Amino acid sequence: MNKKFQKQIGLTLAVTLIALGIGAQTPTNNQGVITYEEVIKMEINMDSLPMDFRGLFPSEVKTEMLLHFNEHTSLYEPSAAVEEEESSELEGEGGIVIRMGVSSEDKCFKDLVRNQMVQQVDFMDRTFLIEEEIEKREWKMTGGQQMIAGYPCMEATCLVDGNPLTAWFAPSIPIASGPDAYGGLPGMILAVSMNNGERTITAKSVVMKEIEKGKLTKPTKGKKLSSKEYDEMVLRKTEEMGGESGDGNVRIVIKTVTE
Repeated sequence: MNKKFQKQIGLTLAVTLIALGIGAQTPTNNQGVITYEEVIKMEINMDSLPMDFRGLFPSEVKTEMLLHFNEHTSLYEPSAAVEEEESSELEGEGGIVIRMGVSSEDKCFKDLVRNQMVQQVDFMDRTFLIEEEIEKREWKMTGGQQMIAGYPCMEATCLVDGNPLTAWFAPSIPIASGPDAYGGLPGMILAVSMNNGERTITAKSVVMKEIEKGKLTKPTKGKKLSSKEYDEMVLRKTEEMGGESGDGNVRIVIKTVTE
């Protein structure tokens, strides 16, 4: 981070903290659980689908996600509601089941001390492990401010693969983490918008509490791949099926359930 950017962040934070009077809100125990709602807008070419399926696909997919965190590590994963939905669908009676969204196996673990991230992802009923350094992004402060989940937040923007990314972070939670792979700001990220709203992640609640022992452990299930190897595999498999590669955080499972 260059000196100019450091001074910009420091000055902006100081002004904001004074203006909002949030110094007394700084948590004494920097660990807890944040509940997020993740929304991904769907653009599906219905021409290649059977007529019976075309009315079953929603315009967007919503998923409840949890971020467990302390000052050194964080774990982002689907809530118990996602696991219950998968279980109930698989136990259904005859007919067609269409499941859209993340898998209950999907997790993102960040070690802020070692600057390492491990993602456990499910793709085509196979589980993969992607381990890499946490990416450093060129964040720019905009001066924007808003309240999210009861916390005053500041706006920062950057580009990811040429696409705009907007994040809102809470300086009063002084941890450089956030949902999914996002982080690197002087405060917890409570909201993210990718590609002008095509994918959004927004905190619904923040509960500062002690995390149960053993919860913040990195995932170990799945075949190890680099990020590049995984992206190439997803692109190849998607093209083989006649589709277009999109956001890797959405999966569509169509299956027939019989008694």
